[in-house]
Amino acid sequence: MGKILIIGAANIDLIAIPDSKLRMRDSNIGKANISFGGVGRNLVENLARLGHEVHFLTALGNDPYGIALRDDLEKLSVNIKESIFASERSGYYLAICDALGDMQVAVCDNEINERINPEYLKSKLDYINTFEHFVFDTNLSFASLKFLFENTSGKIYLDATSISKGKLIEPYLSKISVLKGNRVEIKALAKAGADIEEEIKSLLKKGVERVVLTSGPGPVYYNLNGKVESIMPPPATPVSTTGSGDAFLSGVIHGILLERPFSECIAFGIKAAAATMMVYGACNPDLKKYL
Repeated sequence: MGKILIIGAANIDLIAIPDSKLRMRDSNIGKANISFGGVGRNLVENLARLGHEVHFLTALGNDPYGIALRDDLEKLSVNIKESIFASERSGYYLAICDALGDMQVAVCDNEINERINPEYLKSKLDYINTFEHFVFDTNLSFASLKFLFENTSGKIYLDATSISKGKLIEPYLSKISVLKGNRVEIKALAKAGADIEEEIKSLLKKGVERVVLTSGPGPVYYNLNGKVESIMPPPATPVSTTGSGDAFLSGVIHGILLERPFSECIAFGIKAAAATMMVYGACNPDLKKYL
């Protein structure tokens, strides 16, 4: 199994799903679930459950949820010894979904992540540079991402996450080994191309090694041997889509760390996303049995 360093957010997810059609500006009867989340932390949990040696640089609060987050990571055998244990409260992500489990609106309170700043990262640089595989969470500040891109060498795997966050990585596309994004995010970064194939090829010209474009229940597009390939995920009826994108990238990285062909890495990603959509939380604790 592989060894990887993930730098990013860990927070508490509060996800609410109505029993029927979501009515705005009204009280909806439904189900609410609380779980551990954060893009970085979700990738950490998934890769740890898949048997990899995972190290995590994050910021954890000293409130009950922060302590619970720390305990959970330690139970997963994740190395968090170099992380920040701050006096602030933990980060929170509150999402309101529709009856199909798709997020409609969300609020993210991640002020604690400002602790993961260039000064902190500089103090950990010798440790950071002992790794060859990285995930940088685009929820980090531009200054922190800039420092990491300019002071590390190795394979970097990254999810664009959103148009605004994707812009943070635009100056460093040539340093990214695998870039995952949806059509809107990839199009915004490509800045050229009339269709998906041209957009992916535009990013390859900018120096990205691998581009993976996901489209929800639609096809997954990726480059392989100079061509843009696509594969259709099997039909699914999700309980919740929260964390499915993180699971997809986790599956792809899992395959890379196992040195599998890239088409097989994509298949791992599809299976991981499907497994995560079976549960309310951001991660499926039984992920390993699906890959």
